[in-house]
Parts: sequence; C-alpha cells; structure tokens
Amino acid sequence: MVLVFSVLSNIYFGKHLVDSKLRESFYTQLRDQVGKPAAGSIFYFDFPVQEKNRYIDFLRVGYTPSESALGTEFGLNYRDLTLITESDLFERGIKSGEIDVAKLYTFYFDNGILINTTSKVRQLLQNSQAVKYVATSGKKFQIDNYQFTSPSNMILHISAKVGKLDLTTQIADIKLGDFVAAEIFDFWRQVSILKKNLSVTVSHQAEDTQGESINDFDDSTYWLANRQAWFKQDKPIIEVRTKAGKVNISGLALLVGSVQRQPTSFTVYADGQEMATKIETEDNNELVKLIFDKPVLVNTLDVIIQQTNNKDAPVVYEIIPIPAASSKINIAKALDVKSRPLTYLKDNADIVALKAYMASGTEVCVKWEAVGYGSGSEKIILFADGWLRGYNITIPTIGIENTVNFSIECFDYPMDISVDAVTIEPLKLPL
Repeated sequence: MVLVFSVLSNIYFGKHLVDSKLRESFYTQLRDQVGKPAAGSIFYFDFPVQEKNRYIDFLRVGYTPSESALGTEFGLNYRDLTLITESDLFERGIKSGEIDVAKLYTFYFDNGILINTTSKVRQLLQNSQAVKYVATSGKKFQIDNYQFTSPSNMILHISAKVGKLDLTTQIADIKLGDFVAAEIFDFWRQVSILKKNLSVTVSHQAEDTQGESINDFDDSTYWLANRQAWFKQDKPIIEVRTKAGKVNISGLALLVGSVQRQPTSFTVYADGQEMATKIETEDNNELVKLIFDKPVLVNTLDVIIQQTNNKDAPVVYEIIPIPAASSKINIAKALDVKSRPLTYLKDNADIVALKAYMASGTEVCVKWEAVGYGSGSEKIILFADGWLRGYNITIPTIGIENTVNFSIECFDYPMDISVDAVTIEPLKLPL
C-alpha cells in the first residue's frame, strides 16, 4: 500500500513539476513577445483540442477572474484586460465590433512553444480576401495552404439528393400510437419550415449562452437564463417572432434537458393576447409542451417562464413549434423516428413522406480535422432536393495547421452528397 501511494505521489508531483515549468515558459514567452500591453488590451489564446483544458489552467487563479493571471504577469489591473479562450466568443466579439484590432493580441500554444499570430489575425480582420477551392467530389474535401488562425466564414456549394430507400425488414421497438411514420415525417417537415421562419431572442441570458441557440436546429447548444436576474424575480421572456407572415401553430415544445431546471409555470402571449395554455411533459420530463386551447395564427409569441422545478434559473436546449394539426403528437416518439427513420419505413407512403421531409431540410454536420490540432464540427440544414445550394457556416480557429480535412457527416438518411466548391473568407470587423 505504501509503495503504491509512493509511486502515485511521484507520478502526481512529476506531472505537477512538468506543468509548472510549462506554465513558467508560457508566461516568459508571453512577456517577451508583448512587453507591457496597454489598458483595454484583448488576448485570444488557441490551443490543441486535447490539451486545451490543461493549458487553460495556466490562466486560472483560484476563484478570481481569469484576467487576473494576466494582470499579475503584466502588472495591470485585471479589469483593464479581456481574456478569450473560446473561438465562438472570439467570433461574437468580431461580429459585434467589440474587439479593437489595435489592442488585440492572438496566440497559439502547443508543445511548449507560444506562437504569436497577432499580425496575421489583425490583417485578416481588416483586409481579408475570399479564397475559393474546388472540391474533388463526394462528401469529403481538403483545404490546403490556408490557416484558420481567425474564425472564418465558409460557403459550401453542395448538391444532395435522397439515396435508395427500402421498406424496413425490422420492427421498430417503439409504438407510435395513432400516428404512422408518414405523419411523423410530415410533422418534422412542417416543423423545419416553421423554425426557418422564426427568430428568437430572450430578455436576459447567462454569460456564454445565447437565446438564438434554442432555434438553431442543434439540441447540443442551449440558453440559460441569467441567475442574478432570475433571483431578483426578473422572469425571463422567450420572444419568438416570424420573419414573413403569420404562422399557424397549436403550441410550443421546449427541450429542457435538465429536469431540475425544467420550467413548470408559464405565461404566454400571442400577438399581445394572453393564451390559455395546457402544460404537458414527455420523455421523463425533459420535454415540456405548451398546448393552446385551439390553433392560432400569430406573428409574435412571448413565453414568460415563471417557475422551475428546483426554483433555479431555467435552461432550454431547443424549441419546437407545434403545427396546427399536431397538438396530440408524441414529440418524444417523433424524435426517435427522426433519429432512426429507416426502421419505420413500413409502406410507400412512409418513403414519400421521408423524401419530402429530407427535401425540406435535415440536420447534418460539417466535420473538420487537422493533424496536430484535433477535430470538431458545425451543424447545417441540408436540403436533399437535387439542387446545388450554398450553405454558410463559421469555422472556428484551428491553430496554425496548413491542411484541414472536412466531411459531411451526422445523418441517418441515405443521401448522395457532392461538395462542388468551397469559398472561405475570414470574418471582418464591421465598418
């Protein structure tokens, strides 16, 4: 027992010593490259995916803001510095114009070497030019001789069509009740059309979360209400607006994920008129449905969350507008059908409905991978209708790698996909 403890202690202290020396080297290189930054300086650090948490620890000092570590090293008040270590926050700062390029410093750190990318990133933010690549064929492509040192806008020129669909030879292990698969595929087709016609804002939010995340077709992103505002009885409002004309809906479903923070009480206004609303839950209370007495044609929908299960600030991962004729549909079961549709194709009507749904837009992801840096993905809505379309996404910073491999993945439907061309342009600061 003593021997095992001694070995484990030596491993722990050995790793601690390595990290301590690495941290010291990190700050030595940083001071040498920056000197003394001006008040108001912004620092963005990029790290390899697998080492990111380890290196971010270099920027932490107990429970104080991370900027305090930089402040100590530079002899400045930490309030005079801004630290960013997440590419999406860097992207948000660029798009909002909150970043002063003259006070921006950017770096990539790996294997003990701190690489200063400041000059290149400043130039990209101010004088970037679009670069077009002709993809080979199919769903995979490679970008060479381009460094994603700053978040970049990418337009993918893709054509997609439905592949071969066969009637299932398996019996799905879930009962659909009164709904057949064809109706559920049609339900998702209508939901997709509705969501693309909606914009969502919120009255307040926690740091690092955004209201529009709950209508981005991605149930891994979320919105969390600001806890300080919540405990001051400032009840959060989810504000849903149509982009073009009124929509006919019978309610709204919320994917909440956390049962503890599940909203339990609401006040709902449709075009300013308070609605009588019935609350239902599904999927072990991780899905909350707000069902109106009758379908309504609306331009605006304001959902005020009054209470949650554990009285803490609510969290919502995605909203699902419920089409007028679908108030009784079991959305939890419909989600299962969408996740593995080929097990539900019992007749030609199901195939026709699935094809129509896929043509209206289905969720796929654009995966990227760079040797020496790691991998990640961004979701898009792909239309399997045979037309060549442009799909716009933002690619995060990917270190200083010169070659990045991309592929279209994350779909459970047979699709023939061809990426014909790719246009890349680093994000620019607004004028």
